[in-house]
Amino acid sequence: MSKTLFYLLNYRIAITIILIIPNMFQSQSKKEIYEKYLMNGASKYSYFHTKYQQYLDSALVYLPKDAFLWQQKAMPLFKSKKYELGMKYLDNAVKNDDEYSSMLSYRAFIKCIFQKDYSGAIADLDILIKKYPKGIIMDHSYVFYKALSQIQLNQYLEAENNLSVSTNLFIPDGIESHFLELFYLGITFYERENYTE
Repeated sequence: MSKTLFYLLNYRIAITIILIIPNMFQSQSKKEIYEKYLMNGASKYSYFHTKYQQYLDSALVYLPKDAFLWQQKAMPLFKSKKYELGMKYLDNAVKNDDEYSSMLSYRAFIKCIFQKDYSGAIADLDILIKKYPKGIIMDHSYVFYKALSQIQLNQYLEAENNLSVSTNLFIPDGIESHFLELFYLGITFYERENYTE
């Protein structure tokens, strides 16, 4: 009889824990968690300090689907040139991103400029270009970064076509082409031995 009572009590305790613990986590708003763990926690330390990561880990316990927190976990690793490690966290940020795909564009930028994963960058950029044809990250269009990646993969004709699109993308809005677009367009001409352009 006491064995049955023991199992019954443990069962009730387990059910109570299952019902109460999630409610404890929901009692704090996102703003309160950001204030406690970011503004009054992580921001007081360097990106490279272990406490910075500990505060982010604590915030992620409460907000495991917060893309910004995952991106913040990745950033110190990118700054330390540990791109593969950082990409694991950034992939979580992309998975939990909002409707505007800001983390996907950041990941495409990191893959293109820093990680040198040009095929991966092109895959991300294709998704972004389809959704936002005039999308921009870090001062340049998605089409521009796709062309840079294609240059690195010796896909000069495709890069030339994308740079032609990129140079004309904002002219109807009264914005002239960026000089780097013209510079890389010249590189595609040179690589294809088109010296007359």
